[in-house]
Amino acid sequence: KLQFLYLIVGTMLRVQAVRQHVWRRWAASTPRDEKSRSGKVRTSNATKWKEALDANPPEVPTKLLADMKAGIASQPLSDMCGLVGRLPKANWWPAGRSEAAGVVNAVVVHLVTQKAAATMTEVQIRTVLQVLGKCSHRDASLQDDFAKVLEKRVRSLDSRTLATTVWAYTTLSDVRRDLFSAVAKECIGKVGQLSSQNLSNTVWAYATLRLKAPELFESVAAESVKHLGEFKPEELAKMGSAYAMVHHKAPELFESMAAESVKSVEELIPQELSNTMKAYAAVRHSAPELFEAVAAEVVKQVGQFNSQDLAAMVFSYARVQHSAPALFDSIAGEAIGHQAQFSIGHVAKLTTAYAYLRHPAPGLLNALAERFLSLSDQSTDGWSPEFFKTVAPKVCSDVAWGYATLGHAVPELYGRVIGFAVEHLDCFKVWHLAKLLWACGKAGQGHEARGLFDAAAPILINDVRGLTDEALLQVVEAHAMAEHDAQELFQAYTKEVRRRQAPQNEE
Repeated sequence: KLQFLYLIVGTMLRVQAVRQHVWRRWAASTPRDEKSRSGKVRTSNATKWKEALDANPPEVPTKLLADMKAGIASQPLSDMCGLVGRLPKANWWPAGRSEAAGVVNAVVVHLVTQKAAATMTEVQIRTVLQVLGKCSHRDASLQDDFAKVLEKRVRSLDSRTLATTVWAYTTLSDVRRDLFSAVAKECIGKVGQLSSQNLSNTVWAYATLRLKAPELFESVAAESVKHLGEFKPEELAKMGSAYAMVHHKAPELFESMAAESVKSVEELIPQELSNTMKAYAAVRHSAPELFEAVAAEVVKQVGQFNSQDLAAMVFSYARVQHSAPALFDSIAGEAIGHQAQFSIGHVAKLTTAYAYLRHPAPGLLNALAERFLSLSDQSTDGWSPEFFKTVAPKVCSDVAWGYATLGHAVPELYGRVIGFAVEHLDCFKVWHLAKLLWACGKAGQGHEARGLFDAAAPILINDVRGLTDEALLQVVEAHAMAEHDAQELFQAYTKEVRRRQAPQNEE
């Protein structure tokens, strides 16, 4: 009897211990208001914070964010992620983003140091990543630690979480090559599970960071062709831009996207229209029907384009040699009003675009010449050595070539370009010199450019093999048009032409 009594008492004590343990676990993990044993209602911090965030005050709740930053790490994992996910939805988010970043960092610190990230669900991972990507404040060490955790879990993540991962780190301009490499390999096998948004976001992420993943891009292209009808117009524009940024040609994809984009071109905003055309121009893919549809839409929206998009639009059409007179006339008229916003690079793009398609625009060319003279006069002393070596020579030769091709005379512009070239001749590549000399000869500036012709001759002779056949012809024509005698240069060029023709003669 005594043994039986001991058994009953022991069992009752064990049951009571289990009940207390379960109650403590349940109370700690429950975000709702619960009654204590005394019957009083007590509200958890998480519940208070959720209510305060849901109230959505117009002003940044500085004290609330400070309290959350100090205490959010003590909350259950589900509450932590839920609170973080509420932050970007608030009205005050744009102004309080940097303060909210402190809360996000506190969560990430807890996830990494307490190894809680290993137990996060995929929804929780996406929530934290999305908010992390939207924060203006970045902590490289935290991002690195979180990336290592994700890299270990990459095989178990679903396609949506993989896409969110690369999107978030790209938004942070944070190149985690090991993580991106692992995600690329995993995405190839799960590409069929990606939504249209995830497909475009994934390739956009790799392209933005200039990370090459040819197999992933091929897989995404093949999958996208099957479901292009599900893509939104902006997703198609984003997809095309991504392939263009890494110069990955996908003819079937671009052909299918062109056919689909024509149906929804009226839904695109100016930047999306510009990006679409830049994408097709970058991969040299001609899509006449799409280009015509976009041209008609741009004419309607031309007043909403900024200076950068105006320059990019006409340059894209010129690059694929697609003539659109109404578009070019419309942009010429609009661009004059943007004269003060054009950079020296925009001036060169616009000039060469109109010259490539031989489209006269005297009003625009006068405005661009004025802008070029203003910029080169004000900025020359402030240009960096790198600018002199790379950008300035190309800009000068392109601008001079454009005006000469269109037969638009602006003597002061040629004087500025010739003076710059003589002073910085060592920065010019031989093909830039060939183009510039041709422009001077064509524009009737041979006499004014005699010093440039003489100074350039030794450089052109020494690097004659670096010139294309077209550039060789430009140099010869330039000297002929300028009536500039250069016997040594002509002898060197005659010898080079014979050398290039020798294999053809033998054949």
